Amino acid sequence: MTFQYSVIYIKDEKTKLIKTNYRDFIINTINWIYNRNIDDSKIENLYNDIKNNTINIGWTFHAFLDKSTNQIKILDGQHRREAIKRVLEEDINMVYNNDVIIWLYEIENEEFNEEEIIDIFIKINNNKPIDESQLPSKRKLDLNKKIKTDIILKSGITSAINANIAHPPRLCPKQIKKMVDEIIIKYHYLTNDDIIIKIKAMNNKIGIMAIEENVHKLFDKEKLSKKDREIITKAHELKFYLNIKGSIYEDFKWIDYLGNFICS
Repeated sequence: MTFQYSVIYIKDEKTKLIKTNYRDFIINTINWIYNRNIDDSKIENLYNDIKNNTINIGWTFHAFLDKSTNQIKILDGQHRREAIKRVLEEDINMVYNNDVIIWLYEIENEEFNEEEIIDIFIKINNNKPIDESQLPSKRKLDLNKKIKTDIILKSGITSAINANIAHPPRLCPKQIKKMVDEIIIKYHYLTNDDIIIKIKAMNNKIGIMAIEENVHKLFDKEKLSKKDREIITKAHELKFYLNIKGSIYEDFKWIDYLGNFICS
């Protein structure tokens, strides 16, 4: 579906101000993966503002267009976007379709221009307190990329960019981001290459525990459910064992044991 919008103002060849409506906005945008954590209470307040028609100012968003994928991702305004989405999901009479204004920044390729995106994000949030730990540093970006391109690890990562979780044993990009954040905090003294070696060593260790004679220890129970065995079968197929739900290592508990592996 083609994104329907009108151009209000062109600042330069990479920046323009556009106008669209609620429905086209929700259909054609997603939240940037490194945006701030969602606050449900804030969404609730914004949702009520829309429903009660108490919004007396226009909403302006900031987003970037990844020209390599043609995806538009929200940099500033994710809570407002989620509130609008919630209203539309309940709007069976198609009553709500107000206009929104978006500053749109064109980026050649998100994967290779992430630092440019971070710079834009910091500038548009110049007057707001930013938790630096939630920003993707160059090191986090590098480790994220190494995981996603590793010949073994990449098999367990889905391409569902806007999903919060993936079906085990796979991980989605948001889960990889969380995983990287935790690892960098705990093992900041290691190089990214050493971290990759340790992650693969842990993946191999869990894989060995997942073979039939050891699998009960992995789940810490004698009888496995049908779902447990389905996950194990898929993990063997992918050779990826870092997200086995119900195991003793689920929810990234395996991260605590990475320091036990010696890099050679």
